[in-house]
Amino acid sequence: MKIITKNEIPESFFEYREFENIDSVVEIVKDVKKRGDKALIEYSQKFGDGNIKNIELSEPEIQEAFDKTDENIKNSIIFSIENVKKFAQAQLSSIKEIEVDVNQAKLGHKIIPLSRTGAYVPGGNYPLPSSAIMSCVPAKVAGVKEVVVCSPKIQPATIVAAKLSGADRIFKVGGVQAIAAMAYGTETIPRVDKITGPGNKFVTMAKKYVYGVCGIDFLAGPSEVMIVADETANHEFIAADILAQCEHDADASAILITTSK
Repeated sequence: MKIITKNEIPESFFEYREFENIDSVVEIVKDVKKRGDKALIEYSQKFGDGNIKNIELSEPEIQEAFDKTDENIKNSIIFSIENVKKFAQAQLSSIKEIEVDVNQAKLGHKIIPLSRTGAYVPGGNYPLPSSAIMSCVPAKVAGVKEVVVCSPKIQPATIVAAKLSGADRIFKVGGVQAIAAMAYGTETIPRVDKITGPGNKFVTMAKKYVYGVCGIDFLAGPSEVMIVADETANHEFIAADILAQCEHDADASAILITTSK
């Protein structure tokens, strides 16, 4: 960690930098749209996700993940799922359907769940089972009929989290190619109505590109957090918040501004 003064902050920190690899992202998306599973497998090999023979996880593979996952981790996953589910249920109950007559016209709104959503769960550098929980549980609470998960180098804990959170199908692919597959559909991966979940700058740019073909949640790229604190702040909480962002991506930014040495 480096401590800098206000005058030492480089000007480049405040400059907006356009993503320089947009052409490569568009090329991958178009190729997956055109060639489907074949392109998906080729890009997975090219970008270090391994030789994927079967894109979709089988039931024996899912069971193996449960067998390999420590009971304490399983319990933590279940605990997290219940917390997210409770809040999602409260959110859903706060939204009321309405119908009113206005000058002989019926106006209102209804809450209609999507048919299928896709959850992108990062896993290239570190497994993030929490992302599976946060994308799958609210969708199931909302009444989404089918939830599919895409995650590269998927680890047992992530598989367990996805399954317990209600994922109907789990695919061991990631990156731009996974976003393209969920947006347009391939022979194996079905087309979804909306893609949720965070990712690196390539995944984020891919989500931006396919927006309109399907829905997205928002552009959750490399994490950023800026904490402003004085001597009354809990330093353990500050450290935890900084680490929670830094673990997401090598490009993550975690900044603390404080008056206290």
